Amino acid sequence: MSATFQGGTEPRRFPAALPAKVTIPYLQAKKHKGERISALTAYDYATARLADEAGIEILLVGDSLAQVVLGYDSTLPVTVDEMLHHSRAVRRGLQRALLVVDMPFGSYHASVDSEISVVAHLGLTPQSVNRMGGYRVQARTVEAGQQLLDDALALEGAGAAMVVLEGIPRELAERVTAALAIPTIGIGAGPGCDGQILVFHDLVNLSFSPAAKFVRRYCDAATMMRDAMVSYRTDVERGTFPSDAESYHAEAAHPVAKKA
Repeated sequence: MSATFQGGTEPRRFPAALPAKVTIPYLQAKKHKGERISALTAYDYATARLADEAGIEILLVGDSLAQVVLGYDSTLPVTVDEMLHHSRAVRRGLQRALLVVDMPFGSYHASVDSEISVVAHLGLTPQSVNRMGGYRVQARTVEAGQQLLDDALALEGAGAAMVVLEGIPRELAERVTAALAIPTIGIGAGPGCDGQILVFHDLVNLSFSPAAKFVRRYCDAATMMRDAMVSYRTDVERGTFPSDAESYHAEAAHPVAKKA
């Protein structure tokens, strides 16, 4: 059983010159103006809120949570219920970013006919990792590149709102981006896409695995958090936490009346 004694919440602080709500039309307009789009994964309320306040425009509850949050060996075992659980938490942390949620392996049977905005995914698709023989760069040949471009055009024609391009040559990603009217979001696809996305845990070094070539570590949260926990444990063992200042106190006793 746990409890919190902190009341209220801090006011949210958003960067200036950002829309009150990020929408698909807003992102499409950014593409046509040549402005880059920022995207990041999120799996809980706290990181979603921080990313939202940082001005990240798209937050993806990715099926990568299977590995970086739930400890599975791949994305394949994650369930719809697990995705919904984390999606609800992320949604509570958002005020302005666009929320996108991955459909787990074997669950994507509905389409844009239901008027749901769909973000397509081409190139290295982790849900097909077994068929692809591992996490490898895709579409390196001329023929494979042409097929991927044809697939991207077909997805756009079918009503996709955006396309994620993962693990493909930058030259191909640039061709696809130029050919499509809808935004492309790259991960391991070079700088020529309309936007970029990274897994949050890779960004801050919390993934406990070697970084892929396209990952840039922006901080070392693993070391920072581990050091903080060691310091906490040491203070507890030494009896220096909590201090008197960090403790609650009873009210002073009323003086006892003396008999005459």
